[in-house]
Amino acid sequence: QDAAATIVDLSATMGVDFLHIGATQRTALAKLLRGSVVTSVAQQLPDSIQLVIFG
Repeated sequence: QDAAATIVDLSATMGVDFLHIGATQRTALAKLLRGSVVTSVAQQLPDSIQLVIFG
């Protein structure tokens, strides 16, 4: 599994209402990686879990 799938699976298993994701922007590579994980999580996250993005 990739990071996004693991985050989504754990969030659903734990029955969370809100998922907070955040990271600092240090390099272009970090920004690129964070963006793809956040996008993937947003696409896979069940409608019952609200996504909050910081950073």
